[in-house]
Amino acid sequence: MVYSAPQFFLHFCDPMRPFGVPQMIYQGKGCIQKIPEVLKGEGWKKVMLIIDPNMLKTDIDKLFKNILSESEVEYCIFSEIKPNPQETDIKEIGIPMFKESQAEALIAVGGGSALDSAKGIAIGADAKRPLKELAGYLREVGPHTSLPHKVYPIIAVPTTAGTGSEVIRNAVITDREGYKQVLMHDSILSKYAFCDPTLLATLPPRVAAASGMDALTQAIEAYVSRASNDFAETMSLRAIELIGPHIVPFYHNRAILGHADAMSKGCVYQGIAWNNSYPAQIHGCNHPITELLNVSHGEACAILLPAFVEWNEVVCKEKFHKVYNLMFSDHPVSTKEFESKMLVEKLIQLNRQLNILNGKSLTDLGCTEKTIDEIIERQYAKRENFLNASTNPRTTTKEQLKALLMRVMNGEYL
Repeated sequence: MVYSAPQFFLHFCDPMRPFGVPQMIYQGKGCIQKIPEVLKGEGWKKVMLIIDPNMLKTDIDKLFKNILSESEVEYCIFSEIKPNPQETDIKEIGIPMFKESQAEALIAVGGGSALDSAKGIAIGADAKRPLKELAGYLREVGPHTSLPHKVYPIIAVPTTAGTGSEVIRNAVITDREGYKQVLMHDSILSKYAFCDPTLLATLPPRVAAASGMDALTQAIEAYVSRASNDFAETMSLRAIELIGPHIVPFYHNRAILGHADAMSKGCVYQGIAWNNSYPAQIHGCNHPITELLNVSHGEACAILLPAFVEWNEVVCKEKFHKVYNLMFSDHPVSTKEFESKMLVEKLIQLNRQLNILNGKSLTDLGCTEKTIDEIIERQYAKRENFLNASTNPRTTTKEQLKALLMRVMNGEYL
């Protein structure tokens, strides 16, 4: 089946679409020690280790080299990873290295950028078209269709609690023109995910805050999306319940296992929810904000979240009430007492506690009305009218979106 843009969004609202958790997930302290067992069971003798460059020559780097050495596998290392993975790095360095090494699988260690880089190599190594063109093709055929080329298996080992890329079928790759392309297909779901909370201990505070808000935003967005189903909602609510009370103490001390474990599990569950639902307005304009203003994905999620709640409250009030009580369970409120502005105010306070963007507004970062127009244009012109997708909780016109983003730009949600 070939999808038009409207059909593509409607596919995710189809109550008969398949859902589930297709990969094996290991959780908890020390679970990465099971990797040799998996390698032996699969019979893989040659692998590519894809690792965030900031981890090279650290304890994590040594740990994984030891694991691979003990597993008696040959491995090559790809670490040409930018905060926004580049198509050129994957095409010109990663794929040739993978082919030359004759690797049978990939082990990705790091944040979303490392995991997305692995997905780009895995799906691009045997493809007969560049990743940018492949992204469009995947959009046409849909996420569940068999592909005419081989896609290599991935072992995903996240060292952040953010994107949930370890359990999500998406990979975001930046093309030569600076636009983010989304590869979306079941074939790039990791075959195994190892979510060890001890790997989160060395996260810088700013990364911990941004990645945590990324996970929280995706959980809320997946929950209220019109594409959500019972399974996705269950996963979303459990993620919110774990992330909400733990994100601030985790930000202050990533080495406390209880907080790290809650964030790690919450991230996995929101990723599963995300995979079985679909994004809404935040991710509709997040990518151009990161492209134009050099803001990290998680920080862009954080600054848009209060406005998202305010805009969608007329159709999502009951769900936002559940979100509020799960996040702030020490002070729950009744249905009669709850107003969505209460959640908006709490989210603004949360961003302050996490020092998101050091308290700066988009204006402080160089955003102007012209920038806002470009953000909207990139969504409507370059991404097939994402913002008017049938999965959004509330229909959003260009004019409505501009008014909302202008308020964000001017610091009304700081």
